[in-house]
Amino acid sequence: MNQKKWILLVVSICFVLATVFSTSFAFSYLIHDCCGANCSTCVQIETVQNLLKSLKTLVIAKVLVAFAFMCIHILKLFHLFFTYISTLHLLKIQFNN
Repeated sequence: MNQKKWILLVVSICFVLATVFSTSFAFSYLIHDCCGANCSTCVQIETVQNLLKSLKTLVIAKVLVAFAFMCIHILKLFHLFFTYISTLHLLKIQFNN
């Protein structure tokens, strides 16, 4: 389990670094001397933009999946709470006959 946490930490750090470095590259080279249609800087900026768009889509998808799992678990807890507490026998209530 400890190894999985380290792998998750390394992947998270790589994700953050790729986002930060890609954004800083795009901002630093937005104003440059373009040499025409086959400008390598423009191609790199376009690649960075596509990378950031795909990372944004990936993050949004992961957040939605995590939210869905959280909602499912909350609904399960509510269901367990209301079905378990609602019976008088489980509450050990004695009836006076």
